Amino acid sequence: MKSDLYSFAFRGLLAEAALDKLGRMRYSPEALNYSEEIAKKLYLDDIDEKYVQQSKSMITVFTAITAFENATREFVYSVLIDAYKHEWWEKGVQNSIREKAQTRKDAESKVKWHVNRGDAMMSYLEFGDLPKIMCSQGN
Repeated sequence: MKSDLYSFAFRGLLAEAALDKLGRMRYSPEALNYSEEIAKKLYLDDIDEKYVQQSKSMITVFTAITAFENATREFVYSVLIDAYKHEWWEKGVQNSIREKAQTRKDAESKVKWHVNRGDAMMSYLEFGDLPKIMCSQGN
């Protein structure tokens, strides 16, 4: 398992290096998935264009970070499923982390505009808790 974790972490470092090499801020708004329809519903035209353009440049960075986080969650989930099967949440995740995830899920369910993270509790874990979970697996 350690070699899988190391190779996974190394791919994350390579992704970071690739983002650095690209300058992280050189993104073309034309290449982004931008919805004029949603922009109109949110009255984006009423906001100064310089702020809109700055925000558009962050879409690619947000996508890269979110994709990496979700890939990491899937990796941790696969390790836990292999080890604990259907009891992965109870046996593989520390109680304090489970409670924090449940609190986050409950709080987000009360915000009507918040995007649903999904049904799996893994989606409500903080990214920083994933290494804690992985490190506890060898103990």
